[in-house]
This record gives sequence, structure tokens and C-alpha cells, in this order.
Amino acid sequence: MSATSVKRSGRSRPKTRTGCRTCKQRKIKCDERRPSCANCIKRGVECAFNKSTATSSSLSPTADSQSCSTSIGDQIANLPAGFGFIDFEILHHFTVSTCFTISSEPLVRNTLRVTLPQIGFANDYVLHAILSVAALHLSHCKTEKSAFYISHAIQHHRIASATAVPLLSKISAENCVPICMFSALTFIFALASPRQPEDFLVVKSSTVPIWLLLLKGVHSVIEAESETITSSPLVAIFQHNLQEENFTRSLPIDTNESFVELENNIDIYNRSYPTKCRILHEAVSKLKRSYILVYGEDRLSSNAIKYVFTWLYHISDDFLKLLKEIDQEALCVLGYFCVLLKQQENSWWIEGWATHLVSKIYSQLDELHRLWIRWPIEQIGWVP
Repeated sequence: MSATSVKRSGRSRPKTRTGCRTCKQRKIKCDERRPSCANCIKRGVECAFNKSTATSSSLSPTADSQSCSTSIGDQIANLPAGFGFIDFEILHHFTVSTCFTISSEPLVRNTLRVTLPQIGFANDYVLHAILSVAALHLSHCKTEKSAFYISHAIQHHRIASATAVPLLSKISAENCVPICMFSALTFIFALASPRQPEDFLVVKSSTVPIWLLLLKGVHSVIEAESETITSSPLVAIFQHNLQEENFTRSLPIDTNESFVELENNIDIYNRSYPTKCRILHEAVSKLKRSYILVYGEDRLSSNAIKYVFTWLYHISDDFLKLLKEIDQEALCVLGYFCVLLKQQENSWWIEGWATHLVSKIYSQLDELHRLWIRWPIEQIGWVP
């Protein structure tokens, strides 16, 4: 065969023009599945086809049904090895029940119910994380089988972590969305898991738990891959809407007076330690912002559950170091956070944390510093 004929053969090769717009922009092969192709599902971004493509595809009366059935079949085929009947039960429970307990926002609920499982089908570790949270919820609902579901939850989260944690050092536009979802699910898993006596929530056995490192890491991921996140169907979950005017409102009067007392105590007892004083004041300032967002206009915000954990998302490594050292003043600041937790105890995965945490803090304080947290104790209703 001559070189000329080879060249002609190359020019005459047919090109596909029916891929989704996202794949075309990225110049990668699209499998053209409806309503979302595999590439877009894996990245967690919106999948859109040109109208002309949709029109040509709809010429056949069975095209949509064939595409749907193929997509479902492929999803089932791509389920992790060993996926059994009990896992189908747990996954079903997530879509009909658990997802509605995570957020009160309709957009977030629908995203968790519809989009998150799709991402799980394309990323095994996300699917295992979904199952770990749903299994813990089942253990809460079906107390007679609690140990059975807790065992499944722990197993699924171990499998998820084995794959996801090594990816944290390799975050890119390709995996940032599933990594963020794994981090969020791990956070819920950690709070919903059976508590240990020594658990201080943000410090356990003098170490920072992996869920908090993941939660704080999400901040840098969102900043680095903001374009991917904002173009993703999951934007409703990660968009905090922390507008500057929210921070200019005043705290409720009784709350404000209590914070003034806390800040005065910090100043009085840390005059010789300006660096520590700065770290503590910074943590208190950020906590006051969470209070303002949660209680906006002197009432609980509809986004309260999200704003409660804004503080954990933003606390500094220096403050965490103080908590690891069981510093008395840092523990007192953490005690004020317990009041926010108490407001959200109608959520099964937060239930009991406020009382557990304030009691642990109280046990570590001397008599003087116990007086610092009288207001949180009274607000929570715990009796020492």
C-alpha cells in the first residue's frame, strides 16, 4: 500500500459529533449515555448534549429507554466486587431515608438522593462511604439489629478509606468532587459512630481525627478546584453562602454578654502569653460568626446545621494544637461550641454529642476554669 493511500485512508476516517459538550471541550471520548455520560458522572459535573444531538437520538421511539436501561445495567455491572443483598438494602435506605436526615435544604437533599449515588457508581470509595453512613442510620432505626449494621458500616468505611486516603495527595479536577464527597460522608460517619469515653470530638487520644483533617482539607480543595466545584451538580452542598453582611449582625444579648466574659478571662489569664492569647481570640471570633449565622435575626437559621460546623472548618492548626495539649482555656472555647451542637441534636448523627463533649471538658478543667463554662452548661441543661 502506498503512502498516498494511507494518507487518504486517514482523512476519510469518520468522526463522532454526538458526544456531550463537556467531553468535546476536554477532547476526550464520550460514551454518549443519557442523561449523563460516564465521564461527567465520575467528575461530578453537569452533562449536556447539543439539541441537534438530542433530536437525532430521539428519532427512534425506544432510544431513551434503551439508553436508560444500558446505563442502569452498566451501573450494576460496575458495582464493587462482593456487593450483596444487604448492600442493596442499605443503599435503598440511603435514597429513601438517610439523605433526608443530613440536610433540611431541598436542593441538597435532592443532590444527595440522586446525584451522589451516581458518583458512587463511578467511584467505589464514594459508594462505600454512602453505605457506611446509611448502615449507621439503620443501626439507629433498627436497634434490635444495631450491632449487625454497625459492623457493616465499619467494614464499608475501612474499604472506602483504603482507596480514598492515598488520593488526598493526588487531588485534581478529575477526582476533587468525589474526594470532597468522601470527606463530607466521613465527617457524618465519625459523628454517627459509637462514641468512645476519651473522645473530645476534635481530639482523640491526643491526635486530630482523620475526619477533621479531611474537613479542613476540603477548604483547600474547593479553593484550588473552584471552577470544577461550581460547575458541578454538587455546588449546593459546598456553597456556604457566607456573605459578609451576615457577620455584621449582633449576637443575641445574653450570648454576647457571655462571650464578652469569656474574652475578658482570656485577656486576664494570658497577659504573659500574647501568642496564645491571639490564637484563642481568633478561635472565639470565628465561633461568634457561627453563632450569628446559626441564630440569624435571633432565631435558628434554616441553614443552621451547615453553619454549626463552619467553625470546625475554619479553626486554625495552632488552636488544634492547644486542644491536643488539653489546654484549659482552649477547652473552654470548645465548651461554647457545645451550645451550637445542642441546637442540632434532633439530627440522629449529632444526638448526644453536646452533653458528652461538655462533660468531658468539665472533667479536664480545674475549679477556676469550670466557672468559665457555666453559661454553656446552663444552656445545654447538663448537671455536673
